[in-house]
Amino acid sequence: MKKTRLIDWVRGQSLTGEKLLLITSALLSLGFMVYFLVTLPATHASSNKVILPEAPAYSTTAKAAAVSNAASTKDDQAANAATGVSEVVTKALAFKALLTTTQQATLEQTYTTTLARKWSNLPCGATCRNGIQFSTLTTAQLAAAVEVIKAAMGTVANEGSAEFDQTRLADAYLGVNGGGTNYSAGIYFMAFLNTPSATGGWMLQFGGHHYGANIAYNQGHVVAGTPMFEALEPLTFTTDGTTYSPLTQERDAVAAMLASLTATQLASAKLTTTFSDTTMTPGESNGGNGTFPTTKVGIAVSTLTAAQKLLVLAAMKPWVQDMDDTVAANILKIYESELDSTFIAWTGSGTAGDASTFLVSNTNYARIDGPSVWIEFACQTGVIFRNQIHYHTVWRDRNRDYGKDLSLTTPLDTASVAAVAATSAASFVAGKLAPESIGALFGTGMSSSTAAASTLPLPTTLGGATVQVVDSAGTTRNGPLFYASPTQINFQVPAGTVAGTATINVILNSATVGTGTVTISNVTPGVFTYNANGQGVPAAQLLRVTASGTQTYESLAQLSGSTYVTTPIDLGATTDQVYLVAFATGLRNRTALSAVTCTIGGTNATVAYAGAQGSLVGLDQVNALIPRSLVGRGDAAVVLTVDGSAANSVTINIK
Repeated sequence: MKKTRLIDWVRGQSLTGEKLLLITSALLSLGFMVYFLVTLPATHASSNKVILPEAPAYSTTAKAAAVSNAASTKDDQAANAATGVSEVVTKALAFKALLTTTQQATLEQTYTTTLARKWSNLPCGATCRNGIQFSTLTTAQLAAAVEVIKAAMGTVANEGSAEFDQTRLADAYLGVNGGGTNYSAGIYFMAFLNTPSATGGWMLQFGGHHYGANIAYNQGHVVAGTPMFEALEPLTFTTDGTTYSPLTQERDAVAAMLASLTATQLASAKLTTTFSDTTMTPGESNGGNGTFPTTKVGIAVSTLTAAQKLLVLAAMKPWVQDMDDTVAANILKIYESELDSTFIAWTGSGTAGDASTFLVSNTNYARIDGPSVWIEFACQTGVIFRNQIHYHTVWRDRNRDYGKDLSLTTPLDTASVAAVAATSAASFVAGKLAPESIGALFGTGMSSSTAAASTLPLPTTLGGATVQVVDSAGTTRNGPLFYASPTQINFQVPAGTVAGTATINVILNSATVGTGTVTISNVTPGVFTYNANGQGVPAAQLLRVTASGTQTYESLAQLSGSTYVTTPIDLGATTDQVYLVAFATGLRNRTALSAVTCTIGGTNATVAYAGAQGSLVGLDQVNALIPRSLVGRGDAAVVLTVDGSAANSVTINIK
């Protein structure tokens, strides 16, 4: 039996206003933003009409459960993050309280753009840094200052406050091994630009010769963790019987990224310029004005393999993971969503496949440059240990440095990167979707406005929102969008999405505002329903075929108050064949028609067609012959199973 298409049905009828309303109502009941072109018969309006159903305001049990799960995760994240920032503020104020009035005036200053940019990669002491010097503090005061840093930083091994401590030890090592009084663990500083607060904007600065941290807070949240400068000389040293090499993770991650490139890719990524230092540190090259280059150079990450892309992301982690753990995770999600618009570049020596040959000589250099991320790694001849190199590195963020002078309010430590629930737009079962199926995302703050698609092909941005699907192979694709609102987005899973666990990121105005995971399977059937809740009357029509071959279509549902109920089905003469033509999603990738079964009231129904509907994006269709043995049955559950996966149960009524 040939599949019946909604578009054919509409075009083939002499429509009265009532029938047209019925058709529109049926489409509304699909519960997602579907649009299609309807050419009305000559007896009616001659112009083409685009029907754009409104997305229903879902309040179903299935949707509520999915959203509740996402919300609980989000609330937990928010509570943990709020506790973390509160701890930073509490410890900052406790440290300040231990200081004299004169010391407090040195520690805390009013934020200005000039003071925010007063940090350096040079051993220039207080002349190029804000705040109070560690060597002037008492033992108790210094311990309190260290507690502030611990509260602000992450817990990843050898990163965060541990790496800061080791960098200070390296400077102390330089001081007693030929560096003199310019190098010391005591020539490090802490400053508060504005008073630490859980409501206002302020910045925490700390650092010295080979370290510079600038963490911006606003309205009780972290809004930026950059600029961040980290450097080291010597690369490895031993103090009190313990050997340290605090930047090994950074160097090894970048070297592994470069070594993964083929010889041809390395040639494409290689720069002709020689760099003696990082460019995006105050007072250095690039004019010393903190202006990022407008043209990206090197090789586009979008041209790399999935495995190489993962190494690019891994190369960012040692810098980002210096931050509070929640902040770091959220920033990495943003950078991951921007990988295909990121470039990597290098210069110096190195051999494809051999990480040990990269970043080993003076002027060896590497760069990661994305829509947001900027990371540089530069090798220089040692200043004190002239027979070896030392490292200078910097992590910047084009969109977030200095919290854009405390104007940013989007938190990096909470649900600005919120948990979103991914469900089937038909069944509202959470956690499983199929390639080319229609999904619904539920969350908060996902778009800047409510918008519906009005063109084909479907757009990939609506209301400022984009849905990115990162599959198990690491490939990122944008999902076509039917509808977007702050709390719900309906989208199509991109064709080619590989089976396995996929990450779904919601991008709003270039920032990741929501993320979740979903299991991608070739088949995840879901049946649309009139009441848009995955239950009750299926979004379907009846096709009656008489003995003479005449085909007529009949409605399956009727409105009772504000709810659709099933219209009792009359199977008619014994020679009539009545087919249930149900609309679904997530089944077009079935292995064979024989792998599709349908039971109605527990009785097997012959499935004549199961596959893509053909006219509406992402919509599938199933035609099943209703068994005559069900005459007089009354309510009967319809259960569709495809390749062993059962769809949501729906209900019809048979006279």
